[in-house]
Amino acid sequence: MTTSIIEVTLKPQFRDRHGEHVLHDIVDSGVKNVRTVSAAQVYRFDCALGKNDIQSIAEKLLTDPITEEYRINDGLTAPKSGSRSIYIWLKPGVTDTVADSVSKAIRDLGILTPVTIKTGHRFTFTGTISAVALRTLVERLLVNTMVQEYTVSISRT
Repeated sequence: MTTSIIEVTLKPQFRDRHGEHVLHDIVDSGVKNVRTVSAAQVYRFDCALGKNDIQSIAEKLLTDPITEEYRINDGLTAPKSGSRSIYIWLKPGVTDTVADSVSKAIRDLGILTPVTIKTGHRFTFTGTISAVALRTLVERLLVNTMVQEYTVSISRT
């Protein structure tokens, strides 16, 4: 069994309104040193599917080819230099209805291999915000810690 992460983002020519909304909320909370926020939908697949099947799922089910693009990774993507990323997932035991729908759609494609899916979000922040301040903002604005968990990934520079 292998793990694949599919990250779906808007193509560069389209406005990331979700990221803009989060940035607006951050500024409203009094934090002024975050410059940008970008958002992505994230899908984690734990299964024995090959790379071609994962790519087919990304193209046929998870991505709007007009406005979105995807990237397939074997783990969480390290943020670009000078940025921090937050990955938010539902906690184990919390019903993931989006994952249930994706599983059904995969079977509808004729892919019958059992697939375990988790869905989540990635937010990437640029600017000069400390890890502690970022965690505080995330827990106030983005995560319901009763049902969600998150991971912070910091660039190495």
